[in-house]
Amino acid sequence: MTCKTIEDRAQDFYHAVFDKDLLRLMDVAEGEAKPTKREIEEYGDAMNKYPEDTAREAIEQQAYGISKEIVYYVTLAGGGPAARLKITVDGDEVESATLQFCDWFEPWTDAPHQDSDLVARYARLLAYFDG
Repeated sequence: MTCKTIEDRAQDFYHAVFDKDLLRLMDVAEGEAKPTKREIEEYGDAMNKYPEDTAREAIEQQAYGISKEIVYYVTLAGGGPAARLKITVDGDEVESATLQFCDWFEPWTDAPHQDSDLVARYARLLAYFDG
């Protein structure tokens, strides 16, 4: 049995979400297309009378949940190499903080062996966050 990587599984989920039916609904919601007979049958007479609103409502009902995440970046060193803190807050509370490092033509990377409690403590003392 072959195990798929997380990237492969994520791509499969992407394709399952953004299938042809959703793309059609998006077109109807944005007024780019008229609803098909099948869509009218599936979503009822409202799809015929108010296609954009009905399509948007159908799309909104697909969400499992909606949340807001606020991320701050505090630059510790600039140029190449560079370092920053990536701080996620909820209200005015630091939820998590990581030290990230990058160099020329390399992506921001979390330091692999950091003490997350220590970095979050430093972040709380460093600045006030009003998420």
